[in-house]
Amino acid sequence: MNIAIMQPYLFPYIGYFQLMSQVDTWIIFDDIQFTVKGWVNRNRILHPDHRKTWQYITIPINRKDRFTHIKNVTIPDPNWKLNFFNKLSSYRQIAPNYSKTLQIIHKSLPETETFNLIDILEFSLTQISHRFNLNPTFYRQSELINANLDIRHPGQWALRICEHLGASNYYNLSGAPEIFSEEEFDNSGIHLWFVKPNLKPYNQKKNGFVPGLSIIDALMWNSLDEVAKMAQSPGPILTKSEICNE
Repeated sequence: MNIAIMQPYLFPYIGYFQLMSQVDTWIIFDDIQFTVKGWVNRNRILHPDHRKTWQYITIPINRKDRFTHIKNVTIPDPNWKLNFFNKLSSYRQIAPNYSKTLQIIHKSLPETETFNLIDILEFSLTQISHRFNLNPTFYRQSELINANLDIRHPGQWALRICEHLGASNYYNLSGAPEIFSEEEFDNSGIHLWFVKPNLKPYNQKKNGFVPGLSIIDALMWNSLDEVAKMAQSPGPILTKSEICNE
């Protein structure tokens, strides 16, 4: 079993899906405190003003939920999609795949109204990943892990979940490798790998390339097949020792 564990992000950047391309099991890390100004309920797209680089797209949340766990975060406004899609309209006159991308995004949001953020995030991640021919089995951490795990430092969340599920390999994006103990993973018979994102530039019809934007931006400028190929083409897969010695 090859596992990755990530918080559920709102239409995340291409590197998120490149990590997903390496695994057969994806754990949605939802039983953890929601991070204000993180990527769970917002992401970035191009800004319509060429003097600026990007703007946020956001799903608003109840203020009382700002310090709760992701699985419990709720949405106060049932009409949030109106503002969300209005932001995307900035691509209408410039992006070659505007109409096709809107169709994809509409189909990647639940038809049934829900006020639970996690339901929207899980549905959108599974729908987008399937379009990229990525088909890991998705599990919510909160529903899958019932045991009281012995967590002594942040890097042990992944270790304990991998142990609990009997994983052979754990894959993580290349940021913050220092929180993981390669020795602890080795002692449990689990190989620890780090995936470097491959943020290959594409034409955004502006001076310079703005990397790391939402997958929505990649879809606006590239065909679905091209973005699927990007999602399946990560950078190097490295051990902790290798990535720390770069």
